[in-house]
Amino acid sequence: MEVTVTPGTGAYIGTFELLDLMELRKVSFSGVLRQTPTTTDELIGAGHYLLPALKTAPSTEQKSGAVLFWRPN
Repeated sequence: MEVTVTPGTGAYIGTFELLDLMELRKVSFSGVLRQTPTTTDELIGAGHYLLPALKTAPSTEQKSGAVLFWRPN
């Protein structure tokens, strides 16, 4: 996994490799970390990921989804 965080803005970008059905796919993700407005707010960052299609898939469409960072309890 590779991650780069820009401390001044809280922005992050990165990649990781996913082994799925004997195929290695490189997944990219990005988002922003933030200071919470209150000490009871548990969400400290959010973003999204892009998952490339399998080589055997009928479409080259990428799937996307949420990345959430929560304050540990």
